Amino acid sequence: MLIIKDSMTGNFKSAISKNQTQVKIYSCGPTVYRSAHLGNMRTYLMADWIRRVISLDSKVNIMQVKNITDVGHMRQDRLEVGEDRVVAAAISENKTASEIADFYTLEFFRDEKKLNIIPAEFFPKATDNINEMIEIIQKLLSDGFAYEMFGNVYYKVDEWKDYGILSGNNGNDLLSAVRVEQDTNKLDPRDFTLWKKAEAGRELKWKSPWGEGFPGWHIECSAMSIKYLGQTIDIHTGGVDNLFPHHEDEIAQSDAFNGAQTVKTWVHGQHLLWDGVKMSKSEMNDLTVTDLESKGFDPIAFRYLCLTSRYYNRLHFSISSMRAAQNALRKIRHRIWIWSHNVVKNSSADQIFIENYKLKFDQFVKDNLNLPLALSYMWEVIRSDLSDSNKFQLLLYFDKVFGLGLESHSRYKIDQKIKDKMSLRFSLRENGNYFEADKIRSNILKDGYIIEDFSKDSRIRLLDNWENKNNYSQDLKSPKEIDSFPFQESRFEISVGVIARNNLDDIKRFANGFLKIFKLNNFELLIVNNSTNILVYDYLKKLNKQNQNIRVIHLDHNYGEATAKNIILKQSKGKILVLMDVSVEIIGDIATPIKNVLADSKVGACGIQGLISNDFRHFHEENKFGNYVDAIQAYCFAFNRSILSDVGLMRENFRFYRNLDLDFSLQIKNLGYDIFSFEKLPVKKHEHWVLEEYSLERVNELSQKNYKRFLNKWDGRNDLLVYNQRKEI
Repeated sequence: MLIIKDSMTGNFKSAISKNQTQVKIYSCGPTVYRSAHLGNMRTYLMADWIRRVISLDSKVNIMQVKNITDVGHMRQDRLEVGEDRVVAAAISENKTASEIADFYTLEFFRDEKKLNIIPAEFFPKATDNINEMIEIIQKLLSDGFAYEMFGNVYYKVDEWKDYGILSGNNGNDLLSAVRVEQDTNKLDPRDFTLWKKAEAGRELKWKSPWGEGFPGWHIECSAMSIKYLGQTIDIHTGGVDNLFPHHEDEIAQSDAFNGAQTVKTWVHGQHLLWDGVKMSKSEMNDLTVTDLESKGFDPIAFRYLCLTSRYYNRLHFSISSMRAAQNALRKIRHRIWIWSHNVVKNSSADQIFIENYKLKFDQFVKDNLNLPLALSYMWEVIRSDLSDSNKFQLLLYFDKVFGLGLESHSRYKIDQKIKDKMSLRFSLRENGNYFEADKIRSNILKDGYIIEDFSKDSRIRLLDNWENKNNYSQDLKSPKEIDSFPFQESRFEISVGVIARNNLDDIKRFANGFLKIFKLNNFELLIVNNSTNILVYDYLKKLNKQNQNIRVIHLDHNYGEATAKNIILKQSKGKILVLMDVSVEIIGDIATPIKNVLADSKVGACGIQGLISNDFRHFHEENKFGNYVDAIQAYCFAFNRSILSDVGLMRENFRFYRNLDLDFSLQIKNLGYDIFSFEKLPVKKHEHWVLEEYSLERVNELSQKNYKRFLNKWDGRNDLLVYNQRKEI
């Protein structure tokens, strides 16, 4: 019987009662305005493992519901201002909201299949259950748990005395915990939305007793869980981000509607971290199942990786950990395939022996999903002296929980033609004809098999579908794997550094401009590939091979702006380093004017489009003090590499590019250097990449965060500003 930790009480409890024959599970499903990332999928894997462990008891029937949020409301802070992300995505892709939702719903189903997640019995859509939501809202109104204001309906938090029972957020603590913009229609700022009045022009809206509108995010899960599973639900799963406010509000709604506790046990999965930061779209470090495949990985390798950590612990993701997981998976599959040829019927003694191993395994997985210990136990079995037949049977049993799809790999048979080639190759090797033997080896590789030679024999195995893509994943690096040369002697006059992103045309235009203008014997181009686009990777790989002074560093995911630029700072080998943006095209000699200005030891940096300010609150390009400015914009930012020993690297909490150039400019000025702005350089600016990747609202949000970081460090340092220094040239 599965013992699991209940998020509400913090206690360990049995997930089901002793004689229970049906288990009802509700899992918060995806909001289908974009692809689900691997952090989301980790939570769905947790629910899948809960289901699989319970299913070890063949007498139990499982009923699982996983909702599809296709209304578009995402979080309370966005709901309060009426934003609908499904609609926003539809507008950006010139599709209807339902077309967007259908596309990403099908993609989600494909992703779950690739990860071998057992499908839920029901995948209800929010848009198909609006009437059920209205019914619950009406009862909450009649029972005094809600109120209507100008077409909006709100839940009255003060009426639900147990509010905060799950998250601990209640009373005054709730005011600081709820991240919302003030809604003047609320009687109490802690109250949350059950029904929102539709604004003019809104596509997704429904008729209701309170006028046209759309449901709140939290009410949909209450409605669909009760409709499909009834008033008592055994297990409710979700990510830790859903704990508050979503699940807290869901408890208030469902329990008030039912008049009793609806969910017996709450289980929440922790974050997936990448580069030490929670994987999320907002942090620009999200990776999808499709992205994983494009990097040369089998999605099941990610499933294996998630087995290595407890669901309630944060899991650190990296390309190197994925390589290790895929290698481990390949070894297991290969052993299963070999052992499948040696399966024999067990004796009574053998069967008792195997059952004892199974019982021990069951103890691990039923102990609050101790999958890492169960995985370690599996490797003990693999390395043990058990017979191949026993190992084979045990691993297939273990895989009922792990879900690695090992049985499908055990069924593969080697074609007789391949066996004949192996026999011929063996004879050739025996006679010392290694040249012809190697030709056969190459042919067998083309047929999808790989040969492993040992001192006394050779073994053949099926080539993993993902192994032929491993050259890509092997090229990918994290910043920790990259050497640093900032204090080494310069090898070039100038290093030009640029970050490649997903737009292939941008990087092609930039590289072509560089190659036309610069003589490569004196200059180097250093490109940090911060893209997830395989076409960008292929192009840069070819560019790197064709030009000895062009170096490309392929990062294993989209790191923050400062992290990527610091790699350029560490890796560049030019006396002068020129940081540029791919939106800028070099059309003439920029090297000579830059070298002339930086020959003055008082000048720390130079570039185009300089900025000045008199109070750090407003920066502008108009400059009555000549060429000396307070900051250089990131389009073209040049400095002597030698100053890095004093100035240091960029602050890596600037994950977005905006205002990083201001911050680094002030780092330079803080050491007494001047900053020089050219009136003109032979460059041509094109449309900036950020407009293709982010909405204007998102750009402003990220810019404001960076500006706060900037102000926290430099506010009050007016002595650094040209305006106060009155430098007249």
